[in-house]
Amino acid sequence: MQDLEAAKLVLSGAIVGALAGLLGSVVLTFIASRAESKRQLLQLAFQSGMKHLELQVQAKTTGTAYPLITVEHHAEVLKLIRDRKLTPESYKGAIGKLESLMKAGEES
Repeated sequence: MQDLEAAKLVLSGAIVGALAGLLGSVVLTFIASRAESKRQLLQLAFQSGMKHLELQVQAKTTGTAYPLITVEHHAEVLKLIRDRKLTPESYKGAIGKLESLMKAGEES
């Protein structure tokens, strides 16, 4: 009888350990996914800002690249993608916000 109880305890411990390991793996995957999204956001914003600056140089115009506005825009687009709500209309809305923020930045 004691062997049966010991076996039950060992099996219970193995199950708890496996569940704890699985939960830890899920949490780490979630954290890594969030970190990757932030890395992609900053990379996209940087590339976008550099392209904006390159176009200004080619056109020989003056102006300011707004990296924070660009980051905000890309964050919104990535959120739409993550939430599976990216449509032509939602993207047009994101572009409209970007344009209004850029216009407000130029006026100030």
